[in-house]
Amino acid sequence: MQPCSDDLRQRIVQACNAGLAHRAVARRFLVRLSFVEKLLPRRRTTGTIAARPHTEGRLRAPRRRTRPAREPGRGGRRGAAKARPHEALDDAVTAALAAITPDDARGWFRHCGYPVG
Repeated sequence: MQPCSDDLRQRIVQACNAGLAHRAVARRFLVRLSFVEKLLPRRRTTGTIAARPHTEGRLRAPRRRTRPAREPGRGGRRGAAKARPHEALDDAVTAALAAITPDDARGWFRHCGYPVG
C-alpha cells in the first residue's frame, strides 16, 4: 500500500483547519477516518505531515509449539475420516444420493438462483 502524497496530506490539514469535521474530511478525500485523526496530532507534535519511512515490519519471536506433534495416519486433523475401501465408499455415496429427494434438489437449485419449474 502506497503512502498518501504530501499534497493530499496538506489538503486534509487545510480542510480540518477550515472547520470541517474529521469524518467529512475523510469522506471528501476518500481516506480512512483514523488516518485523519492520526495526522493532525502528529503535525502538532512533530511539526511534519510527511510519511514516515517504510520499515520491514515488526520482528516476531519464533512460535513455540503448544500442542503435541500430530498423530500419524490422521491427516493432522482431529476426527479426520480414514481411508475407506472402494466398495465402502461406493456404498456411502449411493446411500447419500438416495437420501436426496426431488424437492431437496429443487430447493437447492432455487437457492442457487437457477429457475426451476
